[in-house]
Amino acid sequence: GMGHGIPTIATNVGGNVDAIVNYKNGLLVDKKSPLQLGKAILKIINEDSFRKEIGDNAFIDINQKFTLNKTISKYRELYNYLLIR
Repeated sequence: GMGHGIPTIATNVGGNVDAIVNYKNGLLVDKKSPLQLGKAILKIINEDSFRKEIGDNAFIDINQKFTLNKTISKYRELYNYLLIR
């Protein structure tokens, strides 16, 4: 969704924290926190300019940082590192 400029709300676990910078290109909430999730949903729904800003930022960030070529390059680096260990 972020690669299409869709405002994203995710829990702050796993790979989510690698892609989302809280309040810059999405919203991160604690896992098992329905109150935080509800507040994040309301913020996205009620604040048009914020919704557009984080959606635009998400589009830019994802399409710059997580391209196919960059992903392939990172895997090559990892495999080369593992081979020389």
